[in-house]
Amino acid sequence: MLLEQTKGVVIINSRYKLNNNLNNNTHMKETNNLAHEPTENKVLIEFANRLGVTPIQIIAKNKIRHICDIRQIYCKLRYEIHGATYLEIAHEIDRNPTTVRNGVMRINNLLDVDNIKITTMWNRVKDTPGYYYVTPTAVDYKANTA
Repeated sequence: MLLEQTKGVVIINSRYKLNNNLNNNTHMKETNNLAHEPTENKVLIEFANRLGVTPIQIIAKNKIRHICDIRQIYCKLRYEIHGATYLEIAHEIDRNPTTVRNGVMRINNLLDVDNIKITTMWNRVKDTPGYYYVTPTAVDYKANTA
């Protein structure tokens, strides 16, 4: 099964990975994990729009201070407001869970000392709604409690 190319849409937790087959043809191979079908990360898109950046800038592997601050604020939002785990957030932004935890702690420290730049950005995004994608475990839980 091939995964279609998307224009500017953030894909999270794809259950497909690239596999180089014979004759150097690149195919998509389905993995056996419990991840769900590729979906838009609506929280990341809304968050990026509020701060005037693109979702791709947030998840890109760059170390520009301004973008790092935004990425770490996103981690704080997802962890403290939306209740996502460090592992879930790490998958969303393609980082290590420890990196996510350190980012949340850094933003909390900057908010504690009333850093104007961080406080201003946090106030713009802290009410971003948390659109949740449906995971197999959530579906199973709802089916068992009904």
